[in-house]
Amino acid sequence: MAEIIFKTSSRQLARYIVNYLKDNGINTTIKDTQAMTFIELVNEDDLFKAKMLLNNNKDLNNYLNNSYESDWDFSKPNSNIRTSSNELLGLKTLLKQIEPQRLFWQINFVCIITFILQLIFDSYTYGNNTPIFNALNFNANEIINNFQVWRIFTPCIMHGGIVHILFNLVMFSVLSESIEKSLGKYRLLLVVLASGIIGNVLQYYAMDQNGNFLGLSGAVYGIIGYVSIISRHPKLQGKLRNIQGLLIFSILFIVISFALTDNIIANYCHLGGLVVGIIQAIIDIQLLNKNIIKTKY
Repeated sequence: MAEIIFKTSSRQLARYIVNYLKDNGINTTIKDTQAMTFIELVNEDDLFKAKMLLNNNKDLNNYLNNSYESDWDFSKPNSNIRTSSNELLGLKTLLKQIEPQRLFWQINFVCIITFILQLIFDSYTYGNNTPIFNALNFNANEIINNFQVWRIFTPCIMHGGIVHILFNLVMFSVLSESIEKSLGKYRLLLVVLASGIIGNVLQYYAMDQNGNFLGLSGAVYGIIGYVSIISRHPKLQGKLRNIQGLLIFSILFIVISFALTDNIIANYCHLGGLVVGIIQAIIDIQLLNKNIIKTKY
């Protein structure tokens, strides 16, 4: 009878464990029952090595944290991960939902802190009584004459309300985390800065140099464009979290917004960010083909 070395209620997790063992030279098979998924050894001579690998929590944690699932099954807290010796592998350790060292969490944190400051000091009327907005909005005169270069990006970290910031940060987090884990934080930073800045510049000059716009959505649209294109690359298939049809929906939303909203929405930010994200993805595909940039796993 084949030796069962691992069992879990999550088939997604089982698949990652199989890949982890295979990368270490151990072949296994998956068998499903109604309640559980079991991993069995192909060669019983590998039993000792397999148990050693599964008990190496640090190495296993790193592998699982870098193995990204496209669905959310692995995040469920009831996966009941156990080795054959009934050692419970702590899900709280394996699944660190908040990692402060990650760039996408840092950007979330900056946006939240800025929003709190806006709630305290600004009244969202875009006047002299809005010191946070006045210090961070896109103002070409201040940028050129006083070299306040942060203003080309900082409209992205301000938001106009609870719904606005929640929608932007949820979309940003869902899509950007897998970019950082697959391609590194500097690639994510480049997407965010390029799409955010170009979107802001386009919005400012297309709207008669009116700096009354704010929000991370330009960068979010950039990430949508980037992920939708670069996720097709063979090295990244299944590693980036790409929502089916999101690119088409985003394009339609921009078109409808231009037609119906009469500049209430920062449409040029969205358009500029989306185009920049797509262009950057096309460039990065060529860089991946030439191994100039590499995937993290």
